[in-house]
Amino acid sequence: MGFWHIETTPEPPLQSEAFTLIPFTQRTGLQLPGREVRWLRQRPTSILVQRPDGSEEVIPVVDTQRNLLLAILAAGLATGLVFWQLGRRRD
Repeated sequence: MGFWHIETTPEPPLQSEAFTLIPFTQRTGLQLPGREVRWLRQRPTSILVQRPDGSEEVIPVVDTQRNLLLAILAAGLATGLVFWQLGRRRD
C-alpha cells in the first residue's frame, strides 16, 4: 500500500430533457501509516454526456488552475537560474 492515493469517481448525474450529464472527479490523497486517507485535492476531470438516442460523449475538463500554477513555478525557476548565472559571471 502506497502513501499516495488517486481515485476517480462519478458524481451524481444531472438530468435535463435533452441529455444526462455525469461529472467525474479525481481525488488525490495522502495516507500516513496507521491513519486513514487524508484527501488533499479534488478536481474535475471529465463530463460524460448521454443523449436519448443512446450516444455518449466524454468531454475533458481542462484544469486551468493547475496549468497556471505550473507556469508560475516554471517562470520562477527560470528567473532563479538567470539570476544565478548572472551572479556567477560577476565573480
